[in-house]
Amino acid sequence: MSNRLVDTNLLLYRVDQRSKYHQSTKVLLNDPNHDLFTTSKNISEFIAVATRNSGKGGLEWTVEEAINSLEELLQELIVLYPSPDTTARFRNLLLKYKPTNNDVHDYEIAAIALENRIVEIATHNATDFKKITEIIVISI
Repeated sequence: MSNRLVDTNLLLYRVDQRSKYHQSTKVLLNDPNHDLFTTSKNISEFIAVATRNSGKGGLEWTVEEAINSLEELLQELIVLYPSPDTTARFRNLLLKYKPTNNDVHDYEIAAIALENRIVEIATHNATDFKKITEIIVISI
């Protein structure tokens, strides 16, 4: 049994039945060979995208709808939170890889995963994590 972190985009595809990635995400997340994790950062990203206007890539849900969906998802996942050591790991990743703009968020997620000894990240956006050699990207 291995540990796998689930990125925000897969959380969204899992609950968005209109997504062309819904079914493949469902299969990936139902794999009994992996314990699934996500981070507090992924949770805030999930709420932000779920409540965003559809013209900007969101689902246009109310906050209540987003929270209800998230609570269902969290029954299948363990949420990881930053520790005091995560900040140092995050800093080291930033200095090593020098991400900018929104890419910085992915490095925070990677830092939280690595600090919890999780090296696999399942995502649809493999390019978000491909530079981080400490991470194994599982892409759908």
